[in-house]
Amino acid sequence: MVLRFDDQADCDRFMRALESALKHDNRHMSVRHAPNDIILGAAETLQKRQSKLDHFFREAYSKAFNMPSMHDSTKTYDAPVSEQVLSTTVTRAEFADALGMRETDLFVERMFACVARRHTDKICFQEFLQVVARFSNGSLKEKLDLVFEMCDRDGRGTVDRAEFCNFVRSLKLAAGVSIESQLQDTVIEQMLTRAGVA
Repeated sequence: MVLRFDDQADCDRFMRALESALKHDNRHMSVRHAPNDIILGAAETLQKRQSKLDHFFREAYSKAFNMPSMHDSTKTYDAPVSEQVLSTTVTRAEFADALGMRETDLFVERMFACVARRHTDKICFQEFLQVVARFSNGSLKEKLDLVFEMCDRDGRGTVDRAEFCNFVRSLKLAAGVSIESQLQDTVIEQMLTRAGVA
C-alpha cells in the first residue's frame, strides 16, 4: 500500500500513530527511506495484482487438469517471479470474481471455507490446487465428500435438510443456470426422495 501525504507534518503524525499502535501490540516498526520511483516500482498496482491472479488460476488449472496448454505461455516468468506468483494468496472477493460470482453467494462462501484451511480470510495456491484436483481427478467418493464438507458448515458430520437444499439452490448460480424456483424445489424434493431422505 502506498500512502501519500500533503506534507511532512501529516506524514510524521501518521508515523507516530502507527508506531504507537504497533507498540500497543508489542510490535516494532522499522523505517527505511527510498526514492519515490523505487517505492512505486515495488508497489502492487491493480494491474500487477490482476496479472498475478490470472497466472495463479491458470497454473492451478494447468496442474489440476494436467493440461500444459492452460499454462500462461503469453508471459515469460523467471523463476523468482513464478515462485512469487505461486505463493500468492487470494481473498474471498478475488475468488468470487474469478468464478464470476458475488462474494456473498452461498456457493462462494462454502467453497472458500472448504479451501481456506490455514486462514479464514485467504487461500494459498496449494490449498486451491488440492480442491480443484479433488473435483477434477478425484474419485466419486472424494467429490461427494467435498460437496458434503461444503454443506456441513459447522463440522458436526451431519447436514440439515434445509441447509442441503439451500446449498443445492446456490449451485445454479455457480453453474450459471436459470431455473424457476418452483421447478427447482420439485427437482430437489425428487432427488431427496430417491435418496431416501424424504
